[in-house]
Amino acid sequence: MNYCMVQNGVVVNVIDWDGVTPYAPPEGCDLYEWEGPVSIGWAWVDGAPVDPNPPPPPIVPVVDPAKPADGGPAVL
Repeated sequence: MNYCMVQNGVVVNVIDWDGVTPYAPPEGCDLYEWEGPVSIGWAWVDGAPVDPNPPPPPIVPVVDPAKPADGGPAVL
């Protein structure tokens, strides 16, 4: 199982731990089980990791209404 090691609201490490073997995280850190995507440096908000650098939104092409969709000359 993957566990996020969180300190001051930031994921500082991701470890593989069985959850049973005795283990104590470093002072000031908490462990949270997490199986989804996560990486060091992500924020920990309301019990889940948040990517501080989400991917940019998709680029939407701008359509010029004066040009026909087939790329031919505009008909006026």
